[in-house]
Amino acid sequence: MSVKILVVDDEPNNLKMIASRLKASGYEVLTAGDAEGGYELARNWRPDVAVTDWELAGMGGDELCRKLKMGPDTHAVRVILYTARVNHGDEGRAREAGCDAFIQAPFKANVLLAKVRGLVETSHE
Repeated sequence: MSVKILVVDDEPNNLKMIASRLKASGYEVLTAGDAEGGYELARNWRPDVAVTDWELAGMGGDELCRKLKMGPDTHAVRVILYTARVNHGDEGRAREAGCDAFIQAPFKANVLLAKVRGLVETSHE
């Protein structure tokens, strides 16, 4: 069974780097450069996991997470929210938005891969 990962980031270099690491690890990956596009892809493609930046132009990653969790077609998508922000309480706010995992950027690829593996394993139990 192929695991589908959606990556959402408005910074093309981040998007490419994250997507290439996930593809190299055997995941099927689609990308979106903004939250609105990411939400539409999620509705149509139904990924297992969405990896999204918090700081997106327009709708932020936390808002995307809320929308995914409330959507009838997307509520089961596991969400990893990452940010380079260093604000006290961000992880708590991310959890309130419904995210399943939170990563402080910059992060090493193995950290992201471990979070993805953990979410995939728990969603298929």
